[in-house]
Amino acid sequence: MAKKIKVVTQNCFLSARTAKVVRLMQQTKADVFCLQEITRQKVAERIKKHTNLPYIISGRIRAFLHIRFHNAIFTKLPVSEQGELTFTKSLNTDNHFTGKALWITVKYQQRLIRIYNCYLNINRCGMKDRKEALLGIIKHSDKFEGPIIICGDMNTAIPQKNLHRKLARLIQKIPYPTYEEVGQYAYKNEKYLFYDTAQKFGFHEVCDIEKNTWGFPLPFIRPAIFNLKLDWFLIKNFSDYSYRFGPFIGDHKSIITELTT
Repeated sequence: MAKKIKVVTQNCFLSARTAKVVRLMQQTKADVFCLQEITRQKVAERIKKHTNLPYIISGRIRAFLHIRFHNAIFTKLPVSEQGELTFTKSLNTDNHFTGKALWITVKYQQRLIRIYNCYLNINRCGMKDRKEALLGIIKHSDKFEGPIIICGDMNTAIPQKNLHRKLARLIQKIPYPTYEEVGQYAYKNEKYLFYDTAQKFGFHEVCDIEKNTWGFPLPFIRPAIFNLKLDWFLIKNFSDYSYRFGPFIGDHKSIITELTT
């Protein structure tokens, strides 16, 4: 019987205390943890100290509100390759950050698996920008013949065209999508464009895309507003899978998966 690899993705930015992230890692006992928005490398070192897991960390990301952070992948599996992809768009004379993907190739049960841990920008980026970043990641994975995971915080934050979209634009400087850019998706929730784009290249989202992993950060509660799906777990070339959500850590829930190669 084929053994399943367990992989977890979690945004950590508003986690408040490293202890919550460490507890998630100790309780799930996954083979690979893909963490986004770790504010400092010292935080990654503290996580390593408590979990005894080696990690690979991205370059510094400067995204919304000039906040800087890193993404990291923690695993004891042998890593044969690693790298980082950075995407920008031309905005006047500046190259505006669109997204970053930290990637590794790990060996599991005599098979090589490629994993991309991603953060896509929300500030001043629209549907077309995040779609192009996703296509860039998919293109990078083209020559890899084994199982592939593309996961992380994709910030697909544009709601359906209604009052919710106007409110979302007040929170972040989100440009309105146009029909010329994305066709009929300009009137829909961004998650449908993102999912359909991934499916065209053979990727499948393990979660029900109608279920949110993000909640607006209010004291003691995390209301799901705008019907947004920000966290994704796209897979290709796996024979079977299952998933569940973890509790809120900060404003995001983790996606905990078990995948059969």
